Amino acid sequence: MEREKQELDALPPDYTPIPDNVIDDDEADSYIRTRLYLSDTLLHHFRTVGGPVDAVKTSLDHLLDMKRFYSRDGMDLEYPIPALYIRLHRDQEAYDFSKMHAIITKKLEYAYHNTGLSSLHVKDADVFESPNGLWANDEKWIDFRYAVAVTLVKLRILFDLQAIQNAIRAFTGVFPPEIIDLIRLQLVGSVIESRPKVLHGSIDETASLIKTIKKQLRDLFKSIAKSNRHFWPLFLEDAPTAALTRPVSSTPGSMEEAKLILAYNYAAWAETPGAIDVIRTLS
Repeated sequence: MEREKQELDALPPDYTPIPDNVIDDDEADSYIRTRLYLSDTLLHHFRTVGGPVDAVKTSLDHLLDMKRFYSRDGMDLEYPIPALYIRLHRDQEAYDFSKMHAIITKKLEYAYHNTGLSSLHVKDADVFESPNGLWANDEKWIDFRYAVAVTLVKLRILFDLQAIQNAIRAFTGVFPPEIIDLIRLQLVGSVIESRPKVLHGSIDETASLIKTIKKQLRDLFKSIAKSNRHFWPLFLEDAPTAALTRPVSSTPGSMEEAKLILAYNYAAWAETPGAIDVIRTLS
């Protein structure tokens, strides 16, 4: 296995993923499946709330490596990735990854027949954009496997905006503006921190963004419920137990699919204080 690893690591960053006829090679396939098993073992033993950061990062690195070398459908490599990003406080990357795969899902012809799929890349997408069309719409089915992570990213943004709003209300007239700006910076995650206009927005601008994000969250909640009617009841009634079981297969809209996606996402939600309570208010 070490030889295969060295050969794969030696490939350039823009290398096209392994063609189907190559991935069938026994040694390469064995290497990839071994990496996947290692990642899965880490997730299984350390996916509990507050699990070691190193285990989360190592698991994510394995999945990203295998996604790079093996883009073909069939192993479900990508589904745990957004939640792992979130657990590492890399919310922008979680959103970018989710949006990229939402675009692929919407353009099935491109996904299945375009050999240049690896060139599709989303970076620094607008996390404040409407989810309509990708994760929330009037149609019955969406690919909710990524919508769950997107919902959490939006929730974390909402919490940051509310923290900013509270800081403005509490400290205006008490501290100089530059001190209030420093306080704001300490209250937010990387998504808001990287957007100075949002971070330093007026109380009216912040209130407007809060209203927008709340509507988006309601839309996402409804779309996920339509896509898989089992997910939110399972999430709210028995999430810790359900997250410990992971079905080996599932079909869209099934209880097995709900359990699978919950297993991948629950720790990220539980590690975000207040997130589950917000969902209770929407249900």
